[in-house]
Amino acid sequence: MGLTAGAVIMIMSVTGAMLGFEHQLVDWIDGQPIVANAAGAPRLAVDSLLRLQGVPSSAVSQLVLRAEPSQPVQLRVRGPAGGLRYVDPYTGKTLPGPVPRIRPILTALRPIHRVLGVNDGPLGVVTRRITGIANLGFVLLTLSGLLLWIPRRWTAAILRSSFVPGLRLRGKPRDFSWHTTFGFWLALPIAFVAGTAVFMSFRWPGRWLDRLAGSPSERAVATGVATTPQTGRPKNRAVSPFVNSAVQQAMTARPDWRAITVSLAGPADTATQVLVASGNTFRPDKRSTLYFEPESLALIRSVSYGDLSTSRRLRAWVRYGHTGEAFGVFGQGVATLASLVGALLVWTGIALAWRRWWAWLRRRRVGITTTAG
Repeated sequence: MGLTAGAVIMIMSVTGAMLGFEHQLVDWIDGQPIVANAAGAPRLAVDSLLRLQGVPSSAVSQLVLRAEPSQPVQLRVRGPAGGLRYVDPYTGKTLPGPVPRIRPILTALRPIHRVLGVNDGPLGVVTRRITGIANLGFVLLTLSGLLLWIPRRWTAAILRSSFVPGLRLRGKPRDFSWHTTFGFWLALPIAFVAGTAVFMSFRWPGRWLDRLAGSPSERAVATGVATTPQTGRPKNRAVSPFVNSAVQQAMTARPDWRAITVSLAGPADTATQVLVASGNTFRPDKRSTLYFEPESLALIRSVSYGDLSTSRRLRAWVRYGHTGEAFGVFGQGVATLASLVGALLVWTGIALAWRRWWAWLRRRRVGITTTAG
């Protein structure tokens, strides 16, 4: 299994390590616009900001506000003349965007990490399945490796060699030592990173989790007893020109908010969504989502982490648990280290198999020569 999936696991491990601190690298190398507000002026209302930008709410697809006074508002506009704008939240003026240096490289790495560089078409379906199977195989290899790691005899020398990598060793002893020791220390983080990737590659893990720990309606959909309700999407539906009321309700719902993401309904959408996050904004238990009627912006419902079923709570950790961002910088470091060790395990595992194969060939040749003699 390791030899079959090794190349794919190596690609995903190396690119995963390179993407481990993606946001920090972009902020450090490309930079972000910084807002100067020496006078301590109050923030503009979102509606006033859009009016100063000359953008109707119907043309806005997303709006991101951050609590830090120095952070600009990110405004994503629909249409060919749209794109991402950085706006001063105190004056409504457009700020110059960051110079893209590292972001294009990391953006190009992301599809290689996820689907070997092929996103669309029939080939994209195949590559997604290949990476999913490789992730599943990596989980099985890691867990079975823990069982194989268990020493046959528990002596001080064996335990020392099982826990401490031999940094001065060479050849096969080095490969075996590094494979077993680094694999032991990072086995659980590697299994977690690969296991969350399986949820993103396939639908069946989520369906099985819904069957086991979902709400009654989620269980019914997962078992095929019911189907997901299809809500009608009225065409050319009017969208409210006022956004600030929805933003204010989100701020009231979480007074300690740090980021608010408004996904405005388009003409064919059924609701405007406002995601409000506090604390570590990548943690799902620090997030709430408010749904508003597009025309009147009347609150339809509010969903927080506590309102979710056990299945959906667990699944909510998949995306940012995979990258480690849900656990802060420390989590990102562990996930990055797990990716690096994953690449090391592939390298040393293939090296051990290669040496074993050559040893078998030599023994076979000696046996044939002896028999012929």
